[in-house]
Amino acid sequence: MLDCILNASFYSSFVRLPGSSTTLSERVSSDPKFAEFFVDCVGAIDGSHVYARVPEDQHVRHCDRHSNISQNVLVACNFDELFTYLMSGWEGSASDAVIFNAARHRDLAIPVGKYLLGDAGFPSCPAVLVPYQGTRY
Repeated sequence: MLDCILNASFYSSFVRLPGSSTTLSERVSSDPKFAEFFVDCVGAIDGSHVYARVPEDQHVRHCDRHSNISQNVLVACNFDELFTYLMSGWEGSASDAVIFNAARHRDLAIPVGKYLLGDAGFPSCPAVLVPYQGTRY
């Protein structure tokens, strides 16, 4: 599966990086229940673990919290269910916040004034809207 995702033809066909002219999805803008709250939102971001085969001397680094050997893959998508960013290769023990910060310094471009929805594993910053801790939604 990872070979497919990392293939240049997959990336150029299915991944669209958000540009400065990013507009709100038609699905969200046409729904009055959501439109006013997500005007500047360009999508959602999360990490996912993919089982990996690594040399035995790297097992500790790639061991996730469930004791599986995995890679942590950071993925962002828009409201039209299209990938806008994908970064793979991080060891399973890495947190979403660490990977997100590395991605921001590398090539994850979030337009100024826009943000992504994230879970509690992401840092609280203008680029990511995370839920309030202890609040049930």
